[in-house]
Amino acid sequence: MLYSLHMFKSLEGELRRRGENPLANIVASLLSVRGEDIPFKEKTGDVVRFSAEQRKALEKRGRTVYVELHGETLETLKAQTGTKSYLYGRKAEEVEAVSAMRGVEVAINLDHATPGKTFGKPFNAQLPILETANKAIEGVTDTYPQTPADALAVALDVQKQTGVNILSNYTRVGKAGSIRVGFLSPGVRVTVDDDFHPDESVDHVGLLSLAVPAAALGR
Repeated sequence: MLYSLHMFKSLEGELRRRGENPLANIVASLLSVRGEDIPFKEKTGDVVRFSAEQRKALEKRGRTVYVELHGETLETLKAQTGTKSYLYGRKAEEVEAVSAMRGVEVAINLDHATPGKTFGKPFNAQLPILETANKAIEGVTDTYPQTPADALAVALDVQKQTGVNILSNYTRVGKAGSIRVGFLSPGVRVTVDDDFHPDESVDHVGLLSLAVPAAALGR
């Protein structure tokens, strides 16, 4: 959510009218630091996280990096990180405002975030490869990004934590498998392209593997 300068100035005035000058001074200091609208993540409900037992099982399988998603969109990610999404095609434009998963922890295998065998395969071949690569853990669902914001939010957080860019190539997103997201330059740009038929196979298009708590799905 974007909070404008006008909103912050109004808040400062209201606090001073109430005699709450210490809080008003904090707001005033924020205004003095930033000369533009100030992006803040919208407050969300509780995050569904993995249990200790699930984390132990995940980490045995290489999933050692954890990211929390809070319903980010491509636009909010641009405001928060400076990463601009370049959209190519009608379908890409249609999903621009579709948010990432909300209130969910995601686990990533940093060494094999996108399983190598998924590259250069059509979508209907990538899905079973992903299933084979992930042994079942009770209460954990193995999936892939359903929206461009899922892929970008995860990749930007992973890069912030580790310095590793897991979207240097493309991943498919969505149930149809026709949208690809990738060639990420963190803080600069990412490509969202719908000109890719599910039956096509290209060496630099894979399927990003995400593990999430099953309890977080369908909410």
